[in-house]
Amino acid sequence: MGIVGKWFGFARQEIFEEGIRAHERGDAEATIEAFEEFLQHHPSAEAERLANFYLANACARLAESYREAGVRALALQLIRRALKLAPSYPDLHLTAARLNRESGLLEDEARECGEALHLNPAYREAQAYEVARLFRCGQPRQAFELADRLGLAYEEAKQASTDEEAQAVFDKLATPSAAGIQLRLRLANLYLRDQLYVEAAAEYERVLPEAEGYPDVHCHYGQALWALGREEEACAQFQRAVDLNPAYAEARGLLSRCHPEGSPEPMRGLG
Repeated sequence: MGIVGKWFGFARQEIFEEGIRAHERGDAEATIEAFEEFLQHHPSAEAERLANFYLANACARLAESYREAGVRALALQLIRRALKLAPSYPDLHLTAARLNRESGLLEDEARECGEALHLNPAYREAQAYEVARLFRCGQPRQAFELADRLGLAYEEAKQASTDEEAQAVFDKLATPSAAGIQLRLRLANLYLRDQLYVEAAAEYERVLPEAEGYPDVHCHYGQALWALGREEEACAQFQRAVDLNPAYAEARGLLSRCHPEGSPEPMRGLG
């Protein structure tokens, strides 16, 4: 069914709500379709900003799927679109850095990693990635000096008998327990989606020490805490998400609940 036919008769708010539902069930393609249509209806500036946030998130998800499938050209195209929509998100820049490296675009890799660190100098994963990148590019002295400044535990790299072994150590540091972190985050997100808030909060609590620099983790953890009536803790998580990324529209919207004039209900209504 064509876009015009599919959305005929839908009010702007209904299209937005459909986009939210697609986002919550993890359907990136449907999320993109809905919010692209929503933006054709001349929403308010705030509504447009939120729509762009969800579009960027969906593009990033779809890019990761294409990356896992080995379709790097499409993955790069999608992550670049996500960056145009949300240029102030450091995690998107780091994803772009990885994709550029895998595509042999090393200058672009360096630029994107640098931008991630410019946006969030405390972004631990980007810090470790930069160390690994420097070593890979034949700059071991700079890599070791940066690792020292950051306090990275890289003794194994010092003791490695070959550059390949040292590089493997740095690469591991750049994605600390990546598989385990991603597994726990997926589980936590599923719990949150299914309104199993106790289980969701528990999973976010487990992963948070290794994902401190991820604003979306703080935001989602806050949502679980809010649903459990732990509003003060939730507000602290929303604030942390905004501190990490001041342009995080969803976190800013949720943080507004914490003001005395805020509503305790999820704020989905948009003009």
